[in-house]
Amino acid sequence: MKEILEHWNSYKEKGSGWQGQRAIDYTLETLIKEEFSRGWTAQDIMDAISVFAMIFFEDRYYWSYGGWNLTTWLKRLDRDNKKLKRWYSWHPNNFVEEVWLSHDFKDAQTKQITKEELYERQKEHYREQYEEYIKDLDTLKKSVLWNLPGCRELIEELKGTEK
Repeated sequence: MKEILEHWNSYKEKGSGWQGQRAIDYTLETLIKEEFSRGWTAQDIMDAISVFAMIFFEDRYYWSYGGWNLTTWLKRLDRDNKKLKRWYSWHPNNFVEEVWLSHDFKDAQTKQITKEELYERQKEHYREQYEEYIKDLDTLKKSVLWNLPGCRELIEELKGTEK
């Protein structure tokens, strides 16, 4: 747990707005243990912190909220799917860059994508992981992927192509 806290706080020096976390209190310890019990590792959490820091500090990404401390970051729920923690979307295996690109950056690339196109890209991004899990539906239901938008539809689609 200490390495997660140290990794989070290492970004305080990178720029203003990043909220450090003073110590591992009971709430933070409980949140981290909860993620460990779900199969996430300290490295998984630190990898997601690194992606989040990239979004937070780099101009090409859009971040409109103020800084969060580590406790808030770990407990924040996804705005579209309240069953998922927000930080899951920043894990490198789940991160879809187009979601976070700033409008200015998208305009500069003259590459605006529709919500439908983004959904299709996300579907392709997760397809490989779903194909692994399709063989064992019980394992899939325990994974974070099961609650992602479109998961059940994609599973049905993959089952249909196996026949």
